[in-house]
Amino acid sequence: MDSSAHIDPYTNSLKSQGSTSKFPGVTLNQGVGPRAYQNTFRSSPVNSPISTQSELQLANPPQSTSHNGHSPLRFSMPLPNGEQESAGKRKQDSNLGEGPSKRKREGEDADDSGAKHWTDEEKGILFNWLMGPGQDEHWNALRAAKNSALRECASEVFDNKKSYQALKGCFERNFDVFRRIYAFQTFSAQMGTIAAKTDGDRIREYERRLLDARKNGCDIGNINARMVDQWHRTGWYQLFLSRWEGDPAVYARPVPRKFNRARSDGDPGDGEDDSTSFDPLVTMASNSYRERTPALSLITQFQGERNPSPAAMDIEPPVAQRSEPAKPSKDGLENPPSLAVPPGVMKACLQLLQTHCQQGSQKLEFLRKREDREDRESRERREFEKARNEREAAEWDLKKQSADTTMKSKLATDILANPAIDAATKQAAGDYLKRLFS
Repeated sequence: MDSSAHIDPYTNSLKSQGSTSKFPGVTLNQGVGPRAYQNTFRSSPVNSPISTQSELQLANPPQSTSHNGHSPLRFSMPLPNGEQESAGKRKQDSNLGEGPSKRKREGEDADDSGAKHWTDEEKGILFNWLMGPGQDEHWNALRAAKNSALRECASEVFDNKKSYQALKGCFERNFDVFRRIYAFQTFSAQMGTIAAKTDGDRIREYERRLLDARKNGCDIGNINARMVDQWHRTGWYQLFLSRWEGDPAVYARPVPRKFNRARSDGDPGDGEDDSTSFDPLVTMASNSYRERTPALSLITQFQGERNPSPAAMDIEPPVAQRSEPAKPSKDGLENPPSLAVPPGVMKACLQLLQTHCQQGSQKLEFLRKREDREDRESRERREFEKARNEREAAEWDLKKQSADTTMKSKLATDILANPAIDAATKQAAGDYLKRLFS
């Protein structure tokens, strides 16, 4: 029996319906109009003659759209395989070409709301208002309530065109720059002053000194020669130095804090701003003194001289001062003996401890000077307030006495000018005026 005799009835019904359709060339799936498409369907037998065509149409159903919303039988004829693939590719390529341009335009529009750049003039105005000569009141307000002082500065100086978060971020970033320039100046103090007359020679000398400082492990961050030269030319370094010299916050390391990323000059909320920032006042009050010490470089240098290369690591066993062997445990194993510390490492550790002690004493000295300065300022402020109160009280008494005298003299003059008053009263008023003006 041949293979055509095994065709199932379902296949025969599909063939009969396809041959008797009113629309020539329209299959069953095209004639029924739009319907829900399902991914799972029953396939025809392997030996069915309509398996390839019907399964292809079920896998790729034609997209039938109604013409003007009336005819559900409008359909599109299936194209050959090559044309379908080329049309699909052209459509996909056109869609891919449109997407990124829209996203790019949206990104360009979104970037317009970013934070504005701080000019040197604006920075100078901010620094002079906070720390300049004669700005002790603003300086004390900055130390006592930083946010309130910056809000006042944003309102008075910048007319609220810059928020206090923007001022705070600018001040903290530039304080970190000052801290690194101060470390560089401390390192290069032994090299003497720069005697270069031209800007190019001076910047080249700064570059050479910065390179030496980085080679010696000085914590100067990513400052460059032009930045150092700019701080000296604008006077910002001397301005910061006049207020912060000797303060522990200059030697402390920055504390990373999370801020709100949108740092605009508009009116954001009262939250913090976002970047890893350095708050000198918080660091000065809470952090311990963690300056990078020269003892660490001493230890590294000592280890480098002792062990020039990993291949030549010949450590002579020192005189072993081993502890007594411990008693065997329940498992019958003994604790390993403690290793003796080489004398070179012990010497380096002692130098490190000595350096830490010196730093602690320096920190205590800084704190003592700061406390003395604050006590002196507080005492002067109290004396000034007392003198002002006394002066105001004396002025008030003088004004009151003058007003009383004026009122009494006017009353005596009125008595003398009044003919209805008796002579004795007029005599008393005249005597009072004589005593007053004599």
